[in-house]
Amino acid sequence: MPDSLLQRFREHLPEATFVHFGFEETESSALYKAYLEFWENWEDELARRAAKAEPFLLHLGLKWDPADPGRAAVTRYTCHPWLPAEEIRRRLDAIYATSDAAIPRQAVHAAVDAASDRTRPGQLLYLEVSEEGNPRHSFDLNCYKAGLRLQVLDEWAPRLEAHYGVPAERFRRVYDFARARTLGHIAGGLDREGHDFLTIYYGMEGF
Repeated sequence: MPDSLLQRFREHLPEATFVHFGFEETESSALYKAYLEFWENWEDELARRAAKAEPFLLHLGLKWDPADPGRAAVTRYTCHPWLPAEEIRRRLDAIYATSDAAIPRQAVHAAVDAASDRTRPGQLLYLEVSEEGNPRHSFDLNCYKAGLRLQVLDEWAPRLEAHYGVPAERFRRVYDFARARTLGHIAGGLDREGHDFLTIYYGMEGF
């Protein structure tokens, strides 16, 4: 880990409840990841903060390429607790405002609407993600409490396929396998280069 990140890691480690490690590899590079998590569990933390629903740092991510010392990032995952659905939609619109991303934005709105119909206020966990020194501005919406299936996005699947230029056969093979599974997280927004993205997580049957 580069010294600059190691210093941040040591500074915040005593506050962390959990430490996670990740690894991401492409044909041309590798990225190591260390995450510090600053809470015990969702229900206890939200109950503790019910009277003071201010944003708080949930995770701190430290990411680096061991072959390229200049390729390193500090990622902040900020939780915005107790947001009603209309405020989540407003914040999503602000994230997508600087990009031509109407299709993913509308798809996420549809998921928010479906999830909010099946949950109580505070049960949709909404995070915003930013990195120092680049334009990344994204979100993560945890939908597990809604008990939805991925097929809630059936109307939007072909539009997302076209928006991101995914080969139809490849997209359908993955989507048809997953559509009956539990919708977990939806993450999206703008990446480090300012391009819009959308990631849909599924599969975990309990939370």
